[in-house]
Amino acid sequence: MFKCNSILLLMTLAVCTTAFSAVKDTGEINGNEVNTNSKILVDEKSASESTPTIKYWKQHRDGWWWYKDPPENLLPEEAPKDIINRLDQIQTVKELREEVDKIRDRAIIKPTEENIRDYLYAQKFIMDKSTVFAEVWRQTVWKTPDVDYSLVRPVNASAIYTYTDERNAEERNFLTELANNGTGIFFIFSSTCPYCKQMSPTLKNFEKTYGIKILPITIDGGTLPEFPDAKMDNGTAKSLGIETVPAMFLASPRDKKIAPIGFGVLSVSELVERINVIMNSEPGKNW
Repeated sequence: MFKCNSILLLMTLAVCTTAFSAVKDTGEINGNEVNTNSKILVDEKSASESTPTIKYWKQHRDGWWWYKDPPENLLPEEAPKDIINRLDQIQTVKELREEVDKIRDRAIIKPTEENIRDYLYAQKFIMDKSTVFAEVWRQTVWKTPDVDYSLVRPVNASAIYTYTDERNAEERNFLTELANNGTGIFFIFSSTCPYCKQMSPTLKNFEKTYGIKILPITIDGGTLPEFPDAKMDNGTAKSLGIETVPAMFLASPRDKKIAPIGFGVLSVSELVERINVIMNSEPGKNW
């Protein structure tokens, strides 16, 4: 019995010694009082103040009014726009182009979120500049008729019809004047050429419509149905340097001028346009 009591006493002393060591390590001993509870409360309070996301069971004192606005330092920050301010200080287009190219190249080489965002801001800056430029350009053209090309070449449907009608009338009158002055068209062809056969009816129709004489010249002695009285080439093709048929040359006795109209198959409208450009306009006038 005495031996059992001694063993029990030793075990109790060992447990007390272990508990005392644990208290000493985790708390502060002031006489017989250990301030471990106050330390835990302080730790919980500091954690609640410093940790953005707190467990629900640590907010039990708030009751039902648990929602609170997040701290200001946790709100999303506005994306930096200093890149736009830097671009806005540039004074020349060359420098602006070089700076934007650098920003783009940096985003390509190192495609981080920050670099790509900088390039997007730079691109937006360029687009805004372009929009302002285009708007001011348009308003300036409206106020300055001397630089408004739509007054020379209309772009809206109703004005285009009017312009086309007037131009067709002018071209017809001019071709009639050429016909009255003896202007004609040399038509050099070969009777075996399929393109010459296709071009022949077009020239005949042009002759009937505008009155300009067609002068057919055959290089192989053969004829075409529309021009059975074609003349044999007596060196005209060689003197004009013709190596391709069909070939059309405008001959004006009044101006003593022979000018090529074109080679291959052309339409009536193309013949009219080219003759007017050759004989009745300065370079760039009808554009």
